[in-house]
Order: sequence, then C-alpha cells, then structure tokens
Amino acid sequence: MLVVWNPGEERGALESAGVSISIFNIVSKVFNIA
Repeated sequence: MLVVWNPGEERGALESAGVSISIFNIVSKVFNIA
C-alpha cells in the first residue's frame, strides 16, 4: 500500500477524533450526573 501524507486528510482525521472524544466526554458527564 502506498501511503501519501495528506495534511487535509490528517487534519480531518484529527478533527473527527476530537469530535468523538468530545461526545464521549459529554456522555460520560451525563452518566456521572445521572
């Protein structure tokens, strides 16, 4: 497999990972309050 570093894709992956972490943090806070 040829891997070519693409700053756009890298940033998109990091942003989606950040969104997933944010959602996980919100859900965990809700369960902690409940």
